[in-house]
Amino acid sequence: MIKYLDSLWRKAVMKKYHNRSVYSSLPATEVHHIVTRSKKNTRWDIENGCPLTFSEHYNLHSTVVFRNLVYEKIGKEKIENLKRKSVQYFDKDFNRIKKTLIEALMKM
Repeated sequence: MIKYLDSLWRKAVMKKYHNRSVYSSLPATEVHHIVTRSKKNTRWDIENGCPLTFSEHYNLHSTVVFRNLVYEKIGKEKIENLKRKSVQYFDKDFNRIKKTLIEALMKM
């Protein structure tokens, strides 16, 4: 189920941003978790994803300066909200998460 949810999440994030990088608007090939995906409460939150090109994603993980540039585009308030949400209780209702992601894909 987790791999399926990851796949739905990726599709929803890419669709939200029209398959374009949040940094450069070039065609995106990767989706980055703003708050680490180990935090289950935000792992499948569409707001916790940002599409990037392969090289942008690589640079984000290897260069603090580039990471700061990307996160500046995303917005400090959005990142702080995600960090707060990431430490809240996770109810483990995978069917609810699946339903939420499918509904989001249908609306976009």
